[in-house]
Amino acid sequence: MEKLKLVYGIKQEEWLECYDLFYSLYRKKWTYIKAGIFVIPLALFIFDVIAQPSFTMGWVCIVVCLGAIAAILATPKLDRRNTEHALEALKDDRYQFTLFDDRIEIGTVLPENEENYLDRDADGNPIPEPEIRPVVIKLSEKSFQVIETENIFALITKEMSYAVPKAGLSVYELETLRDLRKKPEKTEK
Repeated sequence: MEKLKLVYGIKQEEWLECYDLFYSLYRKKWTYIKAGIFVIPLALFIFDVIAQPSFTMGWVCIVVCLGAIAAILATPKLDRRNTEHALEALKDDRYQFTLFDDRIEIGTVLPENEENYLDRDADGNPIPEPEIRPVVIKLSEKSFQVIETENIFALITKEMSYAVPKAGLSVYELETLRDLRKKPEKTEK
């Protein structure tokens, strides 16, 4: 049964706020772990070079380890910058959020105008774009979280994140979204 339906647009800042929450929850730890893996061989090569300064391959391996660590630590900043550029194309998009008893569906709302048609058939009639299927998030999913900030509700799982802006929501809609923060209790069969 449908409990709540919202249609909204998202500002770039709101998307990025949600992206930052997702990164800090699920990606940040792994970034440091991956970089840490290269610290061990780096330390070993440094000890080898100290013991034997003419060990040329040791110097090369030190440079490779430092480069790998720098690349791993720079990747999140590059990802965020790429996300910012990609969001510029989505600035006018509208989304539909539908809350059911057991799931959430979030989809893109396609505008109804002639510019959105990909091509025309032999008679000159416009051929509509294929339908964009909504993303489905099961409320019972283990990694599902709702984080409320000043501007958004961030709906986050291990694989994805979505922002629902708080601006323009009624008191009922705000309370309904706040209730999502509570995990549904598992029923025993």
